[in-house]
Amino acid sequence: AIIADLLRKHRWCRRVVRQACVLLKVFCYQNTLNQQVAYNAVEALLQYLDLTQNADCIAEIFRDNVALCAKVNVDLIDCATKVVVSSSVSLEACLNNVSLLKGLVVVHGVPISRNQTQVVQSLTEHEGAFMSQLAEMSASMNASQKERCAAVVELLYLCCLGFNTISESICRGLISATAVLKILAEAENPIAPELQIPYIHLMIEIFLLSDHAF
Repeated sequence: AIIADLLRKHRWCRRVVRQACVLLKVFCYQNTLNQQVAYNAVEALLQYLDLTQNADCIAEIFRDNVALCAKVNVDLIDCATKVVVSSSVSLEACLNNVSLLKGLVVVHGVPISRNQTQVVQSLTEHEGAFMSQLAEMSASMNASQKERCAAVVELLYLCCLGFNTISESICRGLISATAVLKILAEAENPIAPELQIPYIHLMIEIFLLSDHAF
């Protein structure tokens, strides 16, 4: 409540906001009781925190906390996915929000199916032109665009873990097995190995392991 009040009074001072976020992250770090306290004020916090700059702060409230992740407000997921697919935000902002969402869909290796489905559905609702790029990964893309695509593909993979049939079905509609194989087999302008890994993960999860893959 103190941090929320501080942000309300000094929302236009970036230095104050930045320091308040540092304080909140330290307050929540590996402390489930403090995470609960911060969670109770998360709606107030989101009135003053911009997810393009402060997603890591919000992520700390939910980090490794199954109980809180299981009841996260879908509006937060919606706001984070909007940032992820936006063409006007920086790569860092995109990756920070991807990280936030990854922490909400799988906790300690355990998938939270409600959040998985919500993330995939929200991504497709706000996709614009971005999501179609996932199936292309063309040579004309710069390094930043490729890294962004790979990060989102890794998020999609995590949203399908645990045989989430709804997420799997949506993901198969976003990117086909043929498209994945074409990206992985590209010889003239191959993408970096570390960027291929998310595509391999997704390929295995939705086309090889799934009961409804073919």
